[in-house]
Amino acid sequence: MVYCGKPSKACEPCRIRRVKCDQRRPGCSQCHNTGRVCSGYRAEVEVNFRHQTDAVVQKYGSGSSQSPGSQGSPSQGGPGQGSPGNQGRPPLMPAPAAFLPESTSRAIAVRRYLAQTTEAIHGDYVLPLYERSQCAPVLTTALEAVSLACLANEQARPDLLTPARERYGLALQHVRRGLHSSLHVKGHNNQLSAILSAVMLLAQFAAVAAPAQESPREWSRHVNGAFSLLATRVLQRSCALTVPGRHLFLHLVSCLMVDCLQRRTVFSPQMRALMQARRAEMSEFQLRFWGLVDRMCMLYALQPRASSRGLSPAWIEAAWLTLDHEAAVLMRNMPLSQAYTPEPAAEGPPTTTGPEPPCHVYGSYRIAQQWNTLRMARLVINERLIEHAQSLSGATTEDGQPSTDEPSSSSATIHRAREVLATVIREICACVPASMRTSGSPPPADQLGWAYSLVWPLSMVGVSPHCPAELQPFIARQMAILQAMIGLPIMPAQAPHEWSVVFVLHSLLAFCRVIMTNSAY
Repeated sequence: MVYCGKPSKACEPCRIRRVKCDQRRPGCSQCHNTGRVCSGYRAEVEVNFRHQTDAVVQKYGSGSSQSPGSQGSPSQGGPGQGSPGNQGRPPLMPAPAAFLPESTSRAIAVRRYLAQTTEAIHGDYVLPLYERSQCAPVLTTALEAVSLACLANEQARPDLLTPARERYGLALQHVRRGLHSSLHVKGHNNQLSAILSAVMLLAQFAAVAAPAQESPREWSRHVNGAFSLLATRVLQRSCALTVPGRHLFLHLVSCLMVDCLQRRTVFSPQMRALMQARRAEMSEFQLRFWGLVDRMCMLYALQPRASSRGLSPAWIEAAWLTLDHEAAVLMRNMPLSQAYTPEPAAEGPPTTTGPEPPCHVYGSYRIAQQWNTLRMARLVINERLIEHAQSLSGATTEDGQPSTDEPSSSSATIHRAREVLATVIREICACVPASMRTSGSPPPADQLGWAYSLVWPLSMVGVSPHCPAELQPFIARQMAILQAMIGLPIMPAQAPHEWSVVFVLHSLLAFCRVIMTNSAY
């Protein structure tokens, strides 16, 4: 054993801050005075029997030492470390080996998560908070849980799910203690921000680690719990949102939108009131998009009960057409900073796998993601239009005779909707970069964002019954390439239901984030 100095039994926050802990019960005075949640004190066995490898974790995790076989290799530093988009982000680390101790695996998993996943989903508010207050056990434990769960899926390592679930349970305990102490401790706003961020991380854990039949319900429970916390504790008084706080607000609203669409329910009055109270901090473009999703949820919930409410089929059709027109207007009025360059289809003999769609040039994957979010909205709307028009063609009158009301109108609606769907699907296929249309080489780090952003639109258009036959081979081939790049089962025959939540959120959050950062509308 290596002598590491006199071990400390202090709580984790005091050890990280390097202050003297009085070890009072039930919590130390330092944590009580600063509004932190005391994590408890280490037992005698924990300080006497420490694994020697734990003292070396930081040395290897920080990249200060390399193995003999990796010296001089430019690829060992992690892809994308020198790219502008990754500056300020933690360097990418290899996956932990099976023989490493649990603490080492947690450290490596968190570093990988912060380098890969957080950039696209939680990075705009989790990373700043994590860097400012790493001693908040509720946030660090939740981050460890979701990092291990994501790594277990990416690397096909079911052995990592056990410690991930243990950290998940511990994070729930920290959340309960933090909420209880926040009612009695003065100046608990910092603690509430850590708790709220931790709950959003636990929602992602439920999406990727819970059983398939329980995943949507568990994810929805965490999201609605975070909304209740935000509405009743954080935003109960009028206060300006910080930049990370605004990103957290946008992420939560995006999650609530997805939850309403999945459950076919409308926005709650509390959600509308909160969005109305914060509309001054949001752009007009963003508010119009939220209104579009709100009316989509209302139509989804209203359509099965339309006849009992006295709503005619023509009214339902007109409502869907109005939504499609509004989505088209939003696309025509996109900011100039989000413009892309259309490219014609490549000339040459057709390939054995079908014709190659054109390759449009976007400034970044977030811009393409923003366009694809609106395209997916139009895809859903026009598919519902076709279903509604086809149901009218088989409708009957009160005496049981086939209805002949406006058959030409229904045919025209179906024809128009199919043309819109074909155009939307071709534009989605055209946003795949040329560098990602071939397999066999490991992807650069800056293409991981592209890969994640394309999963949802390509998977949805691939299973659409209105997808043009000539594009189906390209979509199937591209989905296989994306699956190899990401390391997740995203093919339609393999993808579990819970992964759709992650990729839909990835697109909605990116849409809100890009719109928020542009003011020239």
